[in-house]
Amino acid sequence: MGVDLRLRGALVFTVVALLAIAARADAPVEQPELPDESIWDDPDERPGGPVLRSARHTDAHADRVVVSPTAETHPEGTLYLTAYEVVLPSVGYAFTDRMQGSLTGFTDFGSFGFFDFTLKANVLRSRWLRVATHGSVDFILPDNDEDDDDAFDLLVGRAGGTAQLCFELACRSSMSMSLTLVAHDAADTILPIGFATGFTARASSVLTFLLEYSTLFNASRELPIIDLPFYLLAYGVRLTAADHWALDATMLRSLEADSELRTAGVNLFELLGVPFVVFSWRFL
Repeated sequence: MGVDLRLRGALVFTVVALLAIAARADAPVEQPELPDESIWDDPDERPGGPVLRSARHTDAHADRVVVSPTAETHPEGTLYLTAYEVVLPSVGYAFTDRMQGSLTGFTDFGSFGFFDFTLKANVLRSRWLRVATHGSVDFILPDNDEDDDDAFDLLVGRAGGTAQLCFELACRSSMSMSLTLVAHDAADTILPIGFATGFTARASSVLTFLLEYSTLFNASRELPIIDLPFYLLAYGVRLTAADHWALDATMLRSLEADSELRTAGVNLFELLGVPFVVFSWRFL
């Protein structure tokens, strides 16, 4: 019953967003008639002087919502550095205007380590729609204890796609929907499926509001990393005072039902979620 309610909630969440997009599309917007690609691939050459630059040129986090991706990539030749919660570093590079790769990892130089390599390719960039495909390889080296026979190295592959609907020409406000399939290195493992819907709402040249709902479901409950299905709500703000950096200050809250009997009140983190901070600096 709890799963059905959450899936219905996700459906309502998406339908409301689509209605908002339809309402926005009906509103008259005066824009010059230009070739679709001119504003995206080389915004400084748009006829008529100064341009309304697209999000990927002005927002160092245009390729992400909170946890899930958008369909955008960084401009060609961009080197970007990202820190998740300060302690988890990542480095990425945009090979072209439509393809980028990143390497994220952490190790204690002992028994624990986590590494992720992700490649994303934008396959469609039109005025109102972006589409991208992405694939990742994750390697997790658990903190093995000599007495723990259940700990083992884990190799995981992920592949999926993202569709991004833009609320405006520059796509600074948008809705992104992504689907991901997860493959374990053991052939008999049931494959998890991840789905996420995220919104970015630009309030000013500095401030953007973020909202995201994601879930990982339809998998074996024996997956050693996390109990499934898993539901996550993320919300917060993004600060972008310059083209080369961005800061996301968000909260992550699990929507899992708690079946245990409570003998004490709910604490603040259980109510609001846990803080999740991401900072990026890029060299354009």
